[in-house]
Amino acid sequence: MGIIAEGDTETTFLKYNQSFQLLLQNLNIQLVSVIDGKGGQLNSTSLFNIKKAILKDAGANKIIILTDLDELPDFTTKKSQLDLSDIDEVVISKKAFEAWFLAETSCIRKAIESDDFYCYNPEEISSPFEEIKRLAIQFRNERGYGSKPLLARKMNTLGFDIELAAKHPNCSSAVYFLNKLKQIAQL
Repeated sequence: MGIIAEGDTETTFLKYNQSFQLLLQNLNIQLVSVIDGKGGQLNSTSLFNIKKAILKDAGANKIIILTDLDELPDFTTKKSQLDLSDIDEVVISKKAFEAWFLAETSCIRKAIESDDFYCYNPEEISSPFEEIKRLAIQFRNERGYGSKPLLARKMNTLGFDIELAAKHPNCSSAVYFLNKLKQIAQL
């Protein structure tokens, strides 16, 4: 399997998160490559086709896109912006991937250094990354996370677990991602 990720956060998670690697191993899924879609490059057909070809050349028999809905009104609109030829699955986080960090309570508590923080609706926050930066400043009394890749590396180090994020009652896109992986494992 190969994955085209929208940006730095997703790429860092997919490549380096230990619990995700263990999940793939348990599902008997071989991840041959993760390619950073660099955000806007997902909308460029020629660049996107190059990324798909790289994954095919690396031996990917299935290709998934992991992207964000951002400010678009719905998933159909997002999908219509992508060239889905040779794509097996599209997983769209409801706002942004960083909402999944807010949904994983034990890890986000460590990241912002607050033992009682709980995010009730992580996928309803308009800018989850900015919210995490704000929370870090509020609870840690210091500068927030300066970049998305820095935050992703920190969350990986703190033990972010996508399966725990998916257990949050209001993080359905993480559940969808796990379900798609399980479906691929059964093929």
